[in-house]
Formats: sequence, C-alpha cells, structure tokens
Amino acid sequence: VDAVCPPSIMSENAQKKLTGDSELYECKYQDLDIDKKYDLIVFSESIQFIQIKDAFEQCRRYGKKYILIADLFKNDFPEKGPIGGGKPYKDFLQERDNFGFKEVNNIDITEFVAPSFDLEKDAIDNFIKPLVSVFNRILAIKNSLLIKFGMFFYKKNLNKMKTRYLDATDRNSTSFKKYKSYRFILLEIND
Repeated sequence: VDAVCPPSIMSENAQKKLTGDSELYECKYQDLDIDKKYDLIVFSESIQFIQIKDAFEQCRRYGKKYILIADLFKNDFPEKGPIGGGKPYKDFLQERDNFGFKEVNNIDITEFVAPSFDLEKDAIDNFIKPLVSVFNRILAIKNSLLIKFGMFFYKKNLNKMKTRYLDATDRNSTSFKKYKSYRFILLEIND
C-alpha cells in the first residue's frame, strides 16, 4: 500500500505509521510522477480537492483495475448552500464518461452522513457559543493591547468563522441532504 499526501502534519503522521514496503509520496496527486501501477486507487475525501480531469488522468496512468471514491459531491442547485466542499456531481459523471470508466457500484450514503451536521450544530449551540461568550467577557475585562492587536489582526478570519459556524442557522442535516451527496463509488478502469 502506497499513499500520496502533500507535505503537512498529516503526511508526517502517516509516514510514522507506514511499515514494510509502503511508500508515502509527499506531493499533490496531480504532480505524482512514479513508475508503478496499482490494482486499486483510493480517494478518501480527497477527490474534492483535485480537478476531476487531472485526477482521472493520473488514474489512467497509475491504475490497472479499479478506482474507489468515498467523497462529498455538490448537488445541482443554482445557489451555493451553507455547507462547503465537494465537486459538482454532474461534472464528475461527465468526466467518468469522458474517460470511459465503468461504474461498478455507486452507494449514496447521504442519509447516514447528514445527521453529523445536526450533531455539529448542537455542539456549536450548546458548547462553542457559550464558550465564545465567556471568552469575549474575559477579553472585555482584560482590555489588553495585545488582545486588541490579535483581534484586529485576525478579524477577517474570526468574522468568517463566526458567519460560517456561529451565526449559521441552516447548517444542518436538511441543508446537507439538499445541497450535497456523499457517495462510495467503485469504478473499473477500462483500457
């Protein structure tokens, strides 16, 4: 088993856990350049970060038999929706057909993944928001120049997180099911 991961803390941890003949290639998948072929290529929540065409070109180059994808896809809606991530599913299907990959199995597990967004919302409402409120009161009491500088310096990031998570009322399972699908897809590589 070999793996591809851009250099990061995740790749450092993966390197420590690899044993035997396993190899970790620290690069982007689209930049991989090796002389090996694999019976199975697995994308575990990673194809959403690569242009599908680039990913499939590499699959054609390095794959012998199958491609397994476990990932999030965007449903076909004109509006973006409150939950980010994923490639448009229709674009994925088009590229699959363009490359001539045969769909062996396509299991939609959206119904099983969606409740995690209700759990996230509950954790934000009942733990994170009260914690932020206490933190803000402490900051108001301290009134330190260093704290003010930090808040000013990170204002854009803090506001983005506040908008995306703390103020979001529609970041839940219903929205996830409407705007996204989560799938296990097995493709066969045809010559």
